Amino acid sequence: MKKFLKKYKYIVLIVVWLIFILLAYYNLREIINIKNNITYSIGREFVGYKNGSVYYNEKIVEGADSLTFRKIHKYYAVDKSNVYVRDYNKLDSYFMQKIKEADAKTFKPLKYNYSIDKNFVYHEDKIIKNADSNTFESLNYFYSIDKNNVYAVTSIIEGADPKTFQLVEDYYDELNYAKDKNNCYEYGDIVDMLKCEDVEKHKIERELNEK
Repeated sequence: MKKFLKKYKYIVLIVVWLIFILLAYYNLREIINIKNNITYSIGREFVGYKNGSVYYNEKIVEGADSLTFRKIHKYYAVDKSNVYVRDYNKLDSYFMQKIKEADAKTFKPLKYNYSIDKNFVYHEDKIIKNADSNTFESLNYFYSIDKNNVYAVTSIIEGADPKTFQLVEDYYDELNYAKDKNNCYEYGDIVDMLKCEDVEKHKIERELNEK
């Protein structure tokens, strides 16, 4: 037996490697076949798998790895290398957009379409420049704060005070207004402080009238 192995060891090694490769191939094919029968939604549109590719809303997700692609949030997905967020074009057709700078291993969705990773803070697929990920807080779809600044989507509201900044809810809870110790803001622009007072007063009056 030893003489046989010594004489044909390279052939044996080649056979073993071929068996290993065949097993790996059939396992991979089985995973792909299983994935091809899986569908789930991100938002209202569906993710599907076909022939090793990932599809969203019947459009291929460019660059996505079908074996590791998975949903992590209502509007977000990751694979082994990238992060994807649901987006739409001018035709109101939804697709999955890659967040180019995002780190898949540390990426974390927040409320209101904001997210963070070890490097940046994002609103959808856009980086909020200079935002501090350790203290960042999303207040609604329009306003957010960190220890240094107040933001209107991705832009800093110059002069706004993050320590005293708060939302001003109107009766319909549209949350367009906010205030700090110095100013009242409508969609990030400074308006007369009386506007915030009127919004708050109007909400209280409507709530009292409904009782």
